[in-house]
Amino acid sequence: MRRSRLRFSCAAAGISIFVTATLVSLYVYSGFAARTRRDVRARAEYLAAEMDGGGLWLSGSGTVFLSDARVTLIAATGEVRFDTAGDTGAMENHRDRPEVRAALETGFGECTRFSGTLRERTYYCAVKLRGGDVLRCASTSGSIIAALPGIAAVSCCIAIAVFIAAVLVSARVTRKLVAPINSLDLEASDGIGSYPELDPLLARLGELRREIVSQIEDREKMRREFSANVSHELKTPITAISGYAEILANGVARPEDTRNFAGKIYDEAHRLIALVNDIMLVSRLDEGDADFAPESVDLLSLAREVAARFARAAAARGISVAAYGDDIAVMGYRRILDETVSNLVDNAVKYNRDKGRVYVCAERAEGGAVLTVADTGSGIAPEDKERVFERFYRADKSRALAPGTGLGLAIVKHAAQLHGAKIELHSDGETGTSVKITFPICE
Repeated sequence: MRRSRLRFSCAAAGISIFVTATLVSLYVYSGFAARTRRDVRARAEYLAAEMDGGGLWLSGSGTVFLSDARVTLIAATGEVRFDTAGDTGAMENHRDRPEVRAALETGFGECTRFSGTLRERTYYCAVKLRGGDVLRCASTSGSIIAALPGIAAVSCCIAIAVFIAAVLVSARVTRKLVAPINSLDLEASDGIGSYPELDPLLARLGELRREIVSQIEDREKMRREFSANVSHELKTPITAISGYAEILANGVARPEDTRNFAGKIYDEAHRLIALVNDIMLVSRLDEGDADFAPESVDLLSLAREVAARFARAAAARGISVAAYGDDIAVMGYRRILDETVSNLVDNAVKYNRDKGRVYVCAERAEGGAVLTVADTGSGIAPEDKERVFERFYRADKSRALAPGTGLGLAIVKHAAQLHGAKIELHSDGETGTSVKITFPICE
C-alpha cells in the first residue's frame, strides 16, 4: 500500500509539472507574440503618419531613423521602392502579398508568415499612404516550435527538482498515513482506529473474527463430543464381545448355552461393523466425498425396494409398510439415497406402535421431487426435534435402548445436503412422525 501510494503521488506530481510548464510557456509565448504584433502595428502607423506629414522620407541612398523592424515602401503597382533589408532591384513584385493587397483595398493590412521549416515567424503590417504607396513594417521572431527545446529544457529541470521534492514529501506523508494502519491490533479492534472512515471496516473485521473464533470453538466442541460418543458406542459392542468370548474361553458356559453366546458375539460384531461403516459414511458425507458418479434415480422404485426389504421384520409386530406415489427421478447417488430411505424406514418401524403403519411416498411437487416417510408412532418431543439429526443423539431412554448406531438421521441430514435437498420434520403424539425431503427434479 505504501509503495503504491508513493508511486501514484510521484506520477501525479510529474504529470502536473509537465502540464503546468507547458501551459505557462504557451501563455507567455502568446503574450510575447501579441506584444510584438502591437509594436509592429504601432511602428507602421507612426511611420505612415510621419511620411504623410512630410516629416520622413525614405530613399535607397539615404539613412533615416528606423527601429530594428524591417521597413518596405511599395508602389501601388507592387514595385518595391525601398527596403531596409537589401537591394530593391532584386525583389519580386509585392502586389499579391496579403497585407499589401489588403492595404491597397482597405487602407490597412496585417499578415503572419512562417519560414525556415516553421522555426521563424514574421509579422507584417501595411498602411496605405496618401500618395497611393504602401508602407510596410515587419518583425521576425522565433516560432513556438523553435522555442520548444528551451521550454523542454527548463521544464525538465523544474520537473526533476520538483519530482525529487515530491518523492521526499510523499515518502514522509505516506509513512504517516500508513503507520496507524500498520499498528492496528486486529485481535482487539472493535471499530476504533486512527481514521474514522475505517471504523466500519474495523468493526466488521471484529465481527468476522469473533464469528470465526466461535465457529472454530463449536467445531472443536463437536469434535470432542463426536470422539466421546464414538468411544462410548464402540466400547459397548466390544465389551459385550469380550465378555461372551471370555465365558466361552474359560469353559464356564454350559454346552447348551454355547450356541446362544456365539450368536450374541455375532450380533455384537455385526453391530460393531455397522457402526464403523456408518461412522465412515458420515465422515465422507461431511466432506462431500461420494466416491462414485451421480446417476438418475427413480424415487418411487427405490421406495418400493426399501419397503419390501423391511416388510417382513415389520410384520412381526403387525406393522404394515407401504410405498406409493409418482414415477419421478432425481440426479444423485443411488447407494446414499438407498441408505437414506432405509434409515428413515428403519426408524419408522423401530419406534412405531405395534400394529402401526409406515408410509413411503414419492411425489412431484412445485418445489421439486418430494420423498416422505411417515409413521404412526408416539412422535418426538418438541425439545428434541432440533437435535434428532445430531450424531449419536437419542431422544429418550427407550430410543437409547433400541438397537442401532445412533447415526441414522445424521446420515440422512448429510445425504440431503450432498444432494442439495431440504429436510422437514413434523412430529406429534397423535399422528406420529413424518420426514419430508425435497430434491431438485432431474430434467
